[in-house]
Amino acid sequence: MQVLSKPDVAGLLDRSMADELPGGRGLAAWQALLRSHATLMRQLERDLEKETGLALADFDVLVQLASPVVRCG
Repeated sequence: MQVLSKPDVAGLLDRSMADELPGGRGLAAWQALLRSHATLMRQLERDLEKETGLALADFDVLVQLASPVVRCG
């Protein structure tokens, strides 16, 4: 399996997006989505820690442990 260098991965993404959505609309939409997600997660983590003293990762572990569903893999 060949691992692409960062410029090759970026080029592949650019070409793929250009093929699917000419004009770069697809890439801009993904960038906006990722920025929004990061902003939301930062705010949720701040609010959670302020209200409960728990980091988001700690809360995630507690939720996983409380889940009755056993996940393997």
